[in-house]
Amino acid sequence: MAWITPTGHEDEGNNWSHLGYVVTNAYDDNEGTIALHAGIDSVWSNFLGLTHAALNIESVRVKPAMSGGHKAGDLIDVDVYDGEWHDVYNGAYTDAVWTTYPHARADVTKARVRLWSTGNTARIWEFDFGEVEVGWTGKLSGVTNPAKINGIAVANIAKVNGI
Repeated sequence: MAWITPTGHEDEGNNWSHLGYVVTNAYDDNEGTIALHAGIDSVWSNFLGLTHAALNIESVRVKPAMSGGHKAGDLIDVDVYDGEWHDVYNGAYTDAVWTTYPHARADVTKARVRLWSTGNTARIWEFDFGEVEVGWTGKLSGVTNPAKINGIAVANIAKVNGI
């Protein structure tokens, strides 16, 4: 799997840019910067949407944080979009730590994240899509049946030479 950085965002109401922090910090590949959503206390933040041209993914990862540190009751909600929204994870998380959330393989164009805070601000340090890497396709130089290489009708590995 390869970690792919989003190329854009959706921030309806411009809620993830406060106090000099900007929304693009959530996907700038710099773990020293954050996107910050202020003014939440025991409510869900607005969603932060992260976008990219279609990617075949099998997971996403997020490094979230709360002001003053994580508290019992703080939650994260992560969804991905492939023509419709799919819930990836909704529950507790570890503060300021990369967490990978697996998802069934799908071609997605965006994800969205929101945080439930028992404090005052929600922070996202970074977000990445987990793209499926192309590996073995089942073909050897375009041949899917190695028996046909030597003209053998049934694939008997003992009779297939040079493979």
